[in-house]
Amino acid sequence: LYFHGLDSFLSEEKKLILQRFGKVTSPLIDYRQVANINKVIELYAENAIADINLVIGSSMGGLVAYHVSEKYNKPCLLFNPAFCHNSLGWVEESIVSLNQNRTSMAHIVLGKKDDIIMYEDNVKINERNIHEPKTVITEDDMAHKIPVKLFEKYVEKFLAFVP
Repeated sequence: LYFHGLDSFLSEEKKLILQRFGKVTSPLIDYRQVANINKVIELYAENAIADINLVIGSSMGGLVAYHVSEKYNKPCLLFNPAFCHNSLGWVEESIVSLNQNRTSMAHIVLGKKDDIIMYEDNVKINERNIHEPKTVITEDDMAHKIPVKLFEKYVEKFLAFVP
């Protein structure tokens, strides 16, 4: 299950990478029209979750993917998740309020040059609020947008850990 970022979508190039490993579900979501993360999960994850092995998300989709991971104990791969800033006001408090029952791995890839979700702020939230098991990876030259080659690299690494 892949959640794209705010005002974004899963590119065909990245979808083809994901399809090498299995079936891909990637709903097109207008986050601005949904009240909150729980509503996104209700609309786009609850009915599909029985068929889902893992969750991937980028930016706003990374925040949503983390919530799905927590709620359904699914492994997640997050690219520059919007834990600390987004224009919809879905912020850190939503992370703190989770039950934190996840025992599946969370891989979190952060770009040091991200000028939308500030790297330093995201690192602090990861340290304080995202519980184990987790792996936080820093890409020194990555900005907010995830280059296809880095996307492929981390999808392959993540899937090596997921049974």
